[in-house]
Amino acid sequence: MVAVPFCQDGFSITAGDPNLHTHSRPHFCQERLNSRRFANPSSGWGFLLFPFLGVHFTRRIDGTVEVGPNAVLALGREQYRGSPPVWGDFWETLTNRGFRRLARRHWRAGLREMLSSRSTTLYSRLARRLVPAIRRRHLERGGVGIRAQAIAPDGSLVDDFVIERADSTTHVLNAPSPGATASLAIGRYVAEQIRPMLTRPRPD
Repeated sequence: MVAVPFCQDGFSITAGDPNLHTHSRPHFCQERLNSRRFANPSSGWGFLLFPFLGVHFTRRIDGTVEVGPNAVLALGREQYRGSPPVWGDFWETLTNRGFRRLARRHWRAGLREMLSSRSTTLYSRLARRLVPAIRRRHLERGGVGIRAQAIAPDGSLVDDFVIERADSTTHVLNAPSPGATASLAIGRYVAEQIRPMLTRPRPD
């Protein structure tokens, strides 16, 4: 198993447009964007294979609406937007057998993600599948993050939490969605794992 870095960036709806709506497709858009919206898994967007891909809408606690994020192979474990590539990390990814198998099977999905991440026009076109009123002018660049996605030797994405112990250390090796939602539960689990080590008497 290897952890491959994916750069996740997306867009947000520009100020003045947080309540964008339309009646062109009432079952999607008659309400304001006040809840999360995801594509149907059977829509052909790849959600069943890639749960972290596809356009979706999320209203944040401050009222702003995020569109995305997408997921593009990062050129380094900490290669955020504007950061220089880390070629050693990138080479390690490319030479991994599991990643190569994943890339051979799903290169089309990867190419679509790369193109949509570079083109606001294309991304807005994809977003219109959920909210037909969206236009390019409504989108501005949002935040960016790095997601470490575990890939098995057979090229499949590891879609569950992986937490392992090694000697006196505990490692969270994979925390896919809903990792953020489950972060407190993960923290409690890790605390339970390390509590015996912290209370163990030290040798004289």
